[in-house]
Amino acid sequence: MKKIFSDFDIIVIEKDPDCGVFLKARKPKKYIPNNLSNISLYSMILGRKTKIIPEINEIPLSRKFLLYLKIKAEKFLQKIRKLNSSIFGI
Repeated sequence: MKKIFSDFDIIVIEKDPDCGVFLKARKPKKYIPNNLSNISLYSMILGRKTKIIPEINEIPLSRKFLLYLKIKAEKFLQKIRKLNSSIFGI
């Protein structure tokens, strides 16, 4: 993480207890962006680290299916919660 933001003045960097990192940084007046082409970053599209920036149409079928299931499950749970609150006043 420090390597990615080494072109910034890092004030605070902390590991998130759940997942990820908290960062407080300041962009310097004479900012020169880092070359990140040699650093693998996490891609939400691919669901893994990669050095390339994929297009949305490059999403693997298995990932599309898992995202579809996740959306359907969330909608189902919302309906169950709504039903519970109307029946039980929860």
